[in-house]
Formats: sequence, C-alpha cells, structure tokens
Amino acid sequence: MNVIMYSTEGGMDIEEVAHHTPDKIFKEWVHPGGGLQGFQARKIAFNLGLSGEAFKNCVKFVTNLYNAYVGL
Repeated sequence: MNVIMYSTEGGMDIEEVAHHTPDKIFKEWVHPGGGLQGFQARKIAFNLGLSGEAFKNCVKFVTNLYNAYVGL
C-alpha cells in the first residue's frame, strides 16, 4: 500500500521529528484498489490544522499530488 506521511513539524529533518516526537508524524494508508479517498484528503488537511480556503486548497493539492504520483 502507498502511504502519505506528513507532519505539522515538516521540514527537511523529518527523521529528527520521528526520533524526538513520533506522535507528530501522521500516516494515511491508501488502498491501491480504491485510491486516495476524499475523506482521507480531508483528514490530512484537518490534522495539519488547516481551515477555510487553506483546507480546501490542501485537499485539492493532496489529491492531485497523489494522482500524479500513481499516474492518473
């Protein structure tokens, strides 16, 4: 399965975040037969603490990024 890993801590040192504060790393597993579902993209935006336009834009971005990754 594909997995989308993300964190509000972000940055280039994600290994440091994982080591010191693993609870700040989120993972969203994507079933290959179903693809990324809308509720999963919304969950990602919610976990990142976004709202309003930023929330909507994140949902679109994550969905488009995943679709580009799998070649849709």
